[in-house]
Amino acid sequence: MFSAVMFGATLLYNVLLARACALEDVEDYQDDFRTWAKGNCDRGEFTQAQLERWSLDELRIVAIHPAHRIAPQAWLFVQQWTSVARGDRAAILDRADAAELVIAREHSLKLRRARPTDPEARAGWGGQSGYAPLNYRWGLVRRYLEDFAA
Repeated sequence: MFSAVMFGATLLYNVLLARACALEDVEDYQDDFRTWAKGNCDRGEFTQAQLERWSLDELRIVAIHPAHRIAPQAWLFVQQWTSVARGDRAAILDRADAAELVIAREHSLKLRRARPTDPEARAGWGGQSGYAPLNYRWGLVRRYLEDFAA
C-alpha cells in the first residue's frame, strides 16, 4: 500500500514538471496520474476501502529500526500525502494544496535546485523521475528465493 500511495506523489511531481516545461505530451502524464487515481498502478490495484483501512501507525512501527531513522519531514510528507490520497483522488490534479505539498517536499530536499522552480535544474529533467512504484528490490529477492527453493 505504501508503494501504491507514494507512487501517486511521484506521478503528480512528473505532471507538475511536464506542465512547467510546457511539454506537448503533458496529457500523457496526466493520463498516467488518472490511472493511478482510479486505483491502478504497476504493483496492482488498490481500492479506496483498502486505503482507508491501511494504518500509518502500523507502518511506522514496522519502519522504525535502530539501523536507520526516518526524518521527521519525510514522515510528515507521508502522512500529508496519504491524507490527500484518501480524499477525492480524481480531483488531485486540480488541487493547489496537493501540488504545493509535492513542490514543498522537493524544495526541502533540493533547496534552490528544486526542479519546479529552477529552470536550469528542470532543463536536466529526463522526463520521468522515479516513474515506477517502489519495488523494494523484489525482483532480486524473488530470484534468490527461487534459487534457494531449487
